[in-house]
Amino acid sequence: MKRFSYRLPLPLSLCFCVLIFSLFLLYSCQSNQQNQAEEKATSWIEIPQDFRYGWLTLPLEVNGNKAIQVILDLSTPFDGLVLFHKETVNELGLALPEGGSGKLADSVMLSIGNVDIGQAGLVTFGEDRQTSVFEVAGIIGKTVFEKFLVELDFDCSLIKLHQPGSLIPGEDWLENRLTEDRGNVYADFVVGLNGIDAHQVECAIDMSGFSYYLRLKEGSGPGMDIPPHAVRAFLGDGITGDRSGHIFRAYTFRTGNYVLDGLITEMVGSDTELPFARNGSIGLKLLRRFNMMIDYSNLKLYLKSNKSINDPFLYNMTGFNTRLNKDKSWQVVQIFDDSPAGEAGIRLGDIILKINGRERSDYTFAELEALTQKRGDTLTVTVRSNGQETEKKLILRELF
Repeated sequence: MKRFSYRLPLPLSLCFCVLIFSLFLLYSCQSNQQNQAEEKATSWIEIPQDFRYGWLTLPLEVNGNKAIQVILDLSTPFDGLVLFHKETVNELGLALPEGGSGKLADSVMLSIGNVDIGQAGLVTFGEDRQTSVFEVAGIIGKTVFEKFLVELDFDCSLIKLHQPGSLIPGEDWLENRLTEDRGNVYADFVVGLNGIDAHQVECAIDMSGFSYYLRLKEGSGPGMDIPPHAVRAFLGDGITGDRSGHIFRAYTFRTGNYVLDGLITEMVGSDTELPFARNGSIGLKLLRRFNMMIDYSNLKLYLKSNKSINDPFLYNMTGFNTRLNKDKSWQVVQIFDDSPAGEAGIRLGDIILKINGRERSDYTFAELEALTQKRGDTLTVTVRSNGQETEKKLILRELF
């Protein structure tokens, strides 16, 4: 008997594979929703995930006004809603407090879509803080988590807000016990910074930590020492200001049965004041490898690996780091030794104007991450240095 076979031409074969993969993702999301229904989950509201400059945000209405995008963060130490910009304050018809920062109102009505969150306090930061240049209106934390059981479905790009007590996670979800102290919420993980020892660490859940995987504080516990292979680095300009420290690859990170090796880790010095008072914090960049349920009322965190769990841990391969100035310009504040940036002649203090011919300010955070983490790619970076505009060619490579 003859056997016949037919091989699709390459373009058709590729299209067919893409179609199958897309159908698989659609089925996975539908299957997740069916499983959640079987788990007796009742969603009050579902919101498409919206990342602004890397932050996970949601639309929030204040006293019935037009919705504003605010960061959602479990460990923000502020009660109620914090606004970053005086323009937002004016749009809400409120008067700035004396000095430009402080309490705006003891109680405002907050809502998401057609669902009322309830009354909450409202404060604003001054224009002298780094938050004045952030492209989000503000930040909110426990006011949301006290009202809802919050589910973050990164596979389906959804924020799901459930009625407390309505969601019963299945056995495939890992349960972590949370603790709370001075406004921060912590969970336990196991970290090994070398190939010999691993230690339990207590880390804050930092959902606004979009730019890092794991951040530890030197000397805060057993094994919390800066490894010899660590590199000095600028760690970013966040809500609490600029921060520097060291960066390196940890030997291992473990939570339950999940083990992740080669995790890019940051460590700040023992003399650095952190808003997180214990061993450190775990950032959204790592948490996004899991779908999450945050049951704040019962102090429980549930994790289940998603399609990103085995993605490689990558870092900026250009060899330079920047900070966002008050005039919205991006200034080079660090150049790594023996890096593409240094070899191309980029200098400290240079202003990054364009990347591959496109204005730096036109890129989203996700686009920049993808653009600067492809080994072997060539980037054309336009800089302003000493008043002159020049183009620099960088060939990307891993630095550590």
